Amino acid sequence: MTKIIPYESEHALRKLGQRLVHARQRSHWRQSDVADRTGLSRGTIQKMENGEPGVAMGNYMILLALYGAASDLDGVCTEVSAHDALESEQACLRVRNTHELDNDF
Repeated sequence: MTKIIPYESEHALRKLGQRLVHARQRSHWRQSDVADRTGLSRGTIQKMENGEPGVAMGNYMILLALYGAASDLDGVCTEVSAHDALESEQACLRVRNTHELDNDF
């Protein structure tokens, strides 16, 4: 079964993949160098840099730690961001208008 992820999530993964490519290039490493340093396969690194959603989160964390960016996730799902997301979700909910019933026959 293929999982369908929201467009926003897919877009965010592609952007993260691009950032991973830039981080690797700033370090003057090839994908094979990163594979040697992390123990991940070169194919997995390619998938991550392409933003493919099937890669395990733990693998992303390995690369983020290698590039010194693991602490960048500290702001993810904080109380403030969770509250904002809930408000946004509630704003999109359909609300049925209720009318008082007239019991006068």
